[in-house]
Amino acid sequence: MKKFLLNLIVYTVIASIIYTIMLCVWVHIPHKKLRGNLSFEQGSYGFMNTRIKDSKQFQNIDILFLGSSHSYRTFDTRIFEQNGLSAFNFGSSGQTHIQTKYILERYLDNLNPSVIVYEVYPRIFDLDGVESALDIISNDHFNVEMFEMAVDINNATVYNTMLYSLINELSGVKDKFEEVALNDKDTYIKGGYVERAVEQFDGNSFQESKYNIRPDQLKAFMENVKLIRLKGIELVLVKTPVTNILKERNLVPKEYDELMQMHQYYYDMDQMLLLDDKADFFDDDHLSQQGAQKVSSLIKEILVENKFTDEK
Repeated sequence: MKKFLLNLIVYTVIASIIYTIMLCVWVHIPHKKLRGNLSFEQGSYGFMNTRIKDSKQFQNIDILFLGSSHSYRTFDTRIFEQNGLSAFNFGSSGQTHIQTKYILERYLDNLNPSVIVYEVYPRIFDLDGVESALDIISNDHFNVEMFEMAVDINNATVYNTMLYSLINELSGVKDKFEEVALNDKDTYIKGGYVERAVEQFDGNSFQESKYNIRPDQLKAFMENVKLIRLKGIELVLVKTPVTNILKERNLVPKEYDELMQMHQYYYDMDQMLLLDDKADFFDDDHLSQQGAQKVSSLIKEILVENKFTDEK
């Protein structure tokens, strides 16, 4: 029995070493599809690497924005700052409520906002969270909350990427990466917002029109709301607008509407603003700079009117 246990331990150690070496070689395969269950990309779409580093310069802020790309492409922190309100946008590409939970647990105490504006795009409730988890794992340092997020998602690509990311970090390579603030048509603005170059929506919509609410995302959302309220932070939920074309195709689950109606401060921008598909959007559910300015200005007015923040 002792010999068997010893052999098992030796085998496990050797297998782990070989697997780790394979990961380090595997990640350098040029084509994503050939890499299979490994996706480590620092500074990928959405500027999460820069945003995480930038967040360390913000403390005791007035407003924290959370959510997916609809958050970092909608809430222009400069509009709030022009009115004396300090703000940080911690949105990230594909961020589901599982990743929002990670951000809250890891960064909320340092940012210490007076109010949180939580973007609650309906389709996010139907995502598995893998895309956003890979983005965070590739660009943040390893920590307990990251491990817990990976376990919640329970996906092979997430586990492999987390292991490689840790190796990359321990070797010192990860910290050497510097992201450029300008990427194609997007520019990162200090404070987390991403400004899109002037571009008009071409009228083509390819999104799925029907989706559901996943139990794991609903659970994470409820936990996030509970945590925010336990911290004594004001919470505002916002459904960002979409084009009229997408509105006609979208079938928002009844459960979503019922869930949002449970919250006093929930605002559906489609019901509050009349936007132009071509001028105010660059695709069917992301705003142009002109559209973002309109929504940000309205949100600023809502926050001030409800005395969540005071203009200075």
